[in-house]
Amino acid sequence: MQASKVAPNPVTVSSILSACAQLGAISLGKWVHELVKSRNFESNIYVSTALIDMYAKCGNIVEARDLFDLMPHKSEVTWNTMISGYGLHGHGLEALQLFSEMLHSGIWPSGVTFLSVLYACSHAGLVREGDEIFQSMIHDHGFKPLAEHYACMVDILGRAGQLEKALEFIKGLAVEPGPAVWGALLGACMIHKDTNLARLASEKLFELDPENVGYHVLLSNIYSAERDYLQAATVRQVVKKRKLAKAPGCTLIEVGGTPHVFTSGDQLHPQSTAIYAMLEKLNGKMREAGFQTETVTALHDVEEEEKELMMKVHSEKLAIAFGLIATEPGTEIRIIKNLRVCLDCHTATKFISKVTGRVIVVRDANRFHHFKDGVCSCGDYW
Repeated sequence: MQASKVAPNPVTVSSILSACAQLGAISLGKWVHELVKSRNFESNIYVSTALIDMYAKCGNIVEARDLFDLMPHKSEVTWNTMISGYGLHGHGLEALQLFSEMLHSGIWPSGVTFLSVLYACSHAGLVREGDEIFQSMIHDHGFKPLAEHYACMVDILGRAGQLEKALEFIKGLAVEPGPAVWGALLGACMIHKDTNLARLASEKLFELDPENVGYHVLLSNIYSAERDYLQAATVRQVVKKRKLAKAPGCTLIEVGGTPHVFTSGDQLHPQSTAIYAMLEKLNGKMREAGFQTETVTALHDVEEEEKELMMKVHSEKLAIAFGLIATEPGTEIRIIKNLRVCLDCHTATKFISKVTGRVIVVRDANRFHHFKDGVCSCGDYW
């Protein structure tokens, strides 16, 4: 389009920004932002909202809020986008405050608004606040909850360790709970290692959504964490027999405007030798600082030493190692993982941020993690 000398309009720009947001392509997003300024598109509410979404999903929540505050007029979608952005970054209290401001501004919330606020409560451990929002949605605003709202409430209770309450909530639903609801409970069982409830949730999920390999993987992981390798192997055999395919984990890092994608155990990168050498160096420093490999989520019944080797080569570790090689000391490292970051990589990234003095921002399938000085912004709650 650029080569054809066709001038972009606000619709074009909004579409490109949406693509940047999904990919986490911050460099291209910033370039488009400059284009927006040069074309005087900033007054267009759709473009400004797309910019907020792009910065939030690319890890810069501060820039997103600055743009939000500069907008003289905001639509319901604009408010939803900013609230959702806070949820992604685990800023539950900020999301609640913004929701309150939205109500006072006279903008009527939608079902998407409540979903965004509930999501934010879930990822910040705000159980009481989440319940109040859910009740207000029904009784004060007259909304009939959808499956996604129910799933969020199960997630809120489950993540906080209130698994029995989550089950009671499901049993008390006036509608038949679907895959989203049972999936939220199974995810909570993985976090809190409750094999009994996991078995119940899995049975429901296998009936409702038998082709979803993710539920089988979760159940297998739960059994492995409990060292019930026979049951874990049985679940994996079902996956193999039915030829269900799991999306492979991969991690993207952008350096100098160029994207680099890594998969687990990847050795295809031109700087692979240097990357693995950096990993070995990091492992030494991390162990000196007290790091121990988390092997409980390794999927197979193998020796501890072999599990450690399996954990060392996860894609996010390779991406971070490359980032340390390819960027200047002190530079912030940003990576994007297509799956939920595992416990071992989460712990390792905390230690890497500590021993290198780097800020590391990780976007996984659920949310953002900001690692600094050995601490993650999620408070180990994800």
